[in-house]
Amino acid sequence: MNSFSEALMTMTITAVSITVLKMFAVPFRLIDQPSGRKTHSHGTAMVGGLALMIGFLSVLVSNQSVFGDYLVVINFTVLLVIVGLLDDALSLTSSLRMMIQIGVGAGIYYLADLKFLSVGDIWFVGDLGLGPFALLFTIIAVVGGVNAVNMMDGADGLVGGLLLSTLSILWFLASDAGAVNMTEVLSLLVPALFVFLLFNYRFPWNPKARIFLGDSGAYALGFLVVVLFIEATQGADGFIPPILVLWILAVPLIDIAGAIYRRAKIGKMPLADGREHVHYILLDAGFKHSLVINGLLITNMITGVLGVVLFYAGVSESVMFFLFMAICCAYFYFLSRIPENSQ
Repeated sequence: MNSFSEALMTMTITAVSITVLKMFAVPFRLIDQPSGRKTHSHGTAMVGGLALMIGFLSVLVSNQSVFGDYLVVINFTVLLVIVGLLDDALSLTSSLRMMIQIGVGAGIYYLADLKFLSVGDIWFVGDLGLGPFALLFTIIAVVGGVNAVNMMDGADGLVGGLLLSTLSILWFLASDAGAVNMTEVLSLLVPALFVFLLFNYRFPWNPKARIFLGDSGAYALGFLVVVLFIEATQGADGFIPPILVLWILAVPLIDIAGAIYRRAKIGKMPLADGREHVHYILLDAGFKHSLVINGLLITNMITGVLGVVLFYAGVSESVMFFLFMAICCAYFYFLSRIPENSQ
């Protein structure tokens, strides 16, 4: 099959999987009921991520060359889908989830040779290699990526839209750089995400999300994002500088940092559930759902495209880093202007 046919097949399988899996959501306890910080009006099937992964992986494995190169990654992706399903249905302990995520991080380091070796030249002093800390930073990247996607999955269409823009930009960069296998992977993952959004984003004909991503999708997608960006930025085959990742993932990365900071101020665990994320803060402050979600999606796209423009314009990594930090400062200043009682 050519790329278009594979993408169409992925979309078809994903759509069919969503329809079928919704029928089994209740008996398998894959229903998210409104409670606590969750404000949706009715129980919603958490099968979007599983359906997305079925569509993506079932077509990916048919491409033998790509399947061989990503065999270890695919195996760990399937493991995280299973762990996520168990977490959705049975609520696994945080310590068990963390142990598995750490194991997956170590696994790609040793088994797939995917290593976080350098943060690039962000201080005007040359490349900053991680040396003996490479394993630690690889594990931190995997654990952080998995939980970042899971923590941002708190409003209809948000995390799917953020990942769609992020991975679309990465697809463009990989295609331009001639990274054939990564381009093939993204050519399947992006269409699967698009189909998920048709059921999860609030369109005029879809006033509320009909399915949620679920932990099965959040864990797997977070992991794949980390893997793809490590591959894109590290080693001899890397084709973009690490700093560009911050620009492409600006909204989720800045928000996670802010949420962890706000939780630390009140003595909460960094990965605990809560309404310290920017979308919750803005919604609680009275902004309309559509304005908040679309604003965050547009902001993430703009920062990603701006980062790519700076990269192609030859702006140094150090300058890009300090410009990004200026954006972070502007973000925190903006949030500081929102009254505490609305948070």
